[in-house]
Amino acid sequence: MIETRRKLSRLSLRAAWIVWLPVVSWCGDITGIVTYAPPVKATPVMLSAYARNSYRPPVRETQGPSNETIIVYLLEHAALPAVAAESVPVMDQREISIRPHVMSVVVGSTVEFLNSDSVYHNLFSLSRAKQFNLGRYPRGQSRRVQFDRAGEVEIFCDIHSEMNGVVLVLPNPYLDTIDREGRYRIRDVPPGTYQVRVWREKSRGAEATVTVRAGSEEVILNFNL
Repeated sequence: MIETRRKLSRLSLRAAWIVWLPVVSWCGDITGIVTYAPPVKATPVMLSAYARNSYRPPVRETQGPSNETIIVYLLEHAALPAVAAESVPVMDQREISIRPHVMSVVVGSTVEFLNSDSVYHNLFSLSRAKQFNLGRYPRGQSRRVQFDRAGEVEIFCDIHSEMNGVVLVLPNPYLDTIDREGRYRIRDVPPGTYQVRVWREKSRGAEATVTVRAGSEEVILNFNL
């Protein structure tokens, strides 16, 4: 009887020790800095109507501050399921522009296209990842589109040629948008080897392979576009 109590006591102590063991996170973060040259902006030159027809002066180029959206994300992987957001993000048509200009969503997500202008718009896309034509609709109305294939979806307005935007449809939610210093952090990535891609509009971007090991806090991966 005494021996049985001793065994039970030892088991209880072991169980208590297991309960109080610190929880070890098996996931890690992928973080780093993306360096890139800001877009080149042409400096307009004011000319008379006659001069515009007879002379083409050289256009100076200046580099201004960039407010680009640059996204770092993981490519498709068996360990990273595609989980679409439950909420429906909104792309607004406001002041003859599409806002935000770039939106990233996961495969299967739905985006709402709201018209906040006092004029009609007609958004459409001929991209391989998604083709649609929303038709004309007035202020206060909206249309929804579900994006069921990964890829870059370029969006234009059939009425206003200066309007354009991008919906970047990604295979999983492991992504981040760089901040003003070019920093990014993709959090809680399961152990494994992944392809990491940097997306920048009208650019080839960049891609690299990285391995996240179990228990590692973070992996540093920098890019230069």
